[in-house]
Amino acid sequence: MKVLIPVGLYTKTLQYKFLGNLFKNPKEVDITLFTVVTLPITTSLEQEEVIELPVVEEHKKKLEEVSTLLQGIGFRVVEKIAFARDIVEAIINEALENPYDMIILVKRRNLPRFIGRSVSRSLLPKIHKPILILTME
Repeated sequence: MKVLIPVGLYTKTLQYKFLGNLFKNPKEVDITLFTVVTLPITTSLEQEEVIELPVVEEHKKKLEEVSTLLQGIGFRVVEKIAFARDIVEAIINEALENPYDMIILVKRRNLPRFIGRSVSRSLLPKIHKPILILTME
């Protein structure tokens, strides 16, 4: 089974530990951890031009933390970073370009609504694959 899990900077790493209970045999699950570095319109989307930005290092560190946790449980993990103007569009493109069986979204319940639109609410009508939305504290 191939699973896509978008990872945000502010989601706590330990929140992903529950995945060990979700799948009967983690060794049969390929997880792609996917993070999106959003860049302002004035910044190039070319990887070689933005790879050295401090925010990219933060995203890499978060992916490595979650990856280490999941590999310790027994999952096979791939890490991917995308550079985009919009998180939702980047996730949609990744989901359409690759044969994932499921997408798992980890939501933070305590995020105020006025900060932005809900990624999960924006993805649901646009992706025709199973999406599991988990709300964490």
